[in-house]
Amino acid sequence: MLQVPNFSMILILAIFFSVMWLLQKFLFRPIVAILQERESEARGASEAFARAQEAFTAAAEKVENEQAPRGVAGRGAETSFRDDRRRQEEEPRDARSRGFGNGCACPKGLR
Repeated sequence: MLQVPNFSMILILAIFFSVMWLLQKFLFRPIVAILQERESEARGASEAFARAQEAFTAAAEKVENEQAPRGVAGRGAETSFRDDRRRQEEEPRDARSRGFGNGCACPKGLR
């Protein structure tokens, strides 16, 4: 025997689909639109960065080509200056690791 469906089940389904429609209209669509806008902005920023990086590389190559006729002596002085600077920066690190250990500012015997 067939029975008439329960009225509460029909009401529950109607409420469910109305809530889904409201969520779709007022929550999901705006969020998707915001995400798409952010994605397009990120894509545009990435393309602008790539163009700027290419321009920088071209300018750097131009400067290097202009300085090439000056000779290697100028570059050697810059390199030795950089090496000296790196050594000076590394010396305090080495002293901390050798003499004081664990970042403590006191000698090992006084801990």
